Amino acid sequence: MEKSNKVAKVVELEKENVVLLVEDGKNIRVPYDYFDSYPIIGNTVKVYQDDENFIILPD
Repeated sequence: MEKSNKVAKVVELEKENVVLLVEDGKNIRVPYDYFDSYPIIGNTVKVYQDDENFIILPD
């Protein structure tokens, strides 16, 4: 996987994680701690992704 910035949509809120649908159609689960504010289903966030990590970028 190459380094990139992508847009992801919040599709589900689980007990401990937020499920994001990334542009390439993959779902990733992210702990709530990664967000500055509480996410809302339908919101979009920017995600930096490389081979081993992903980071939620501030707006």
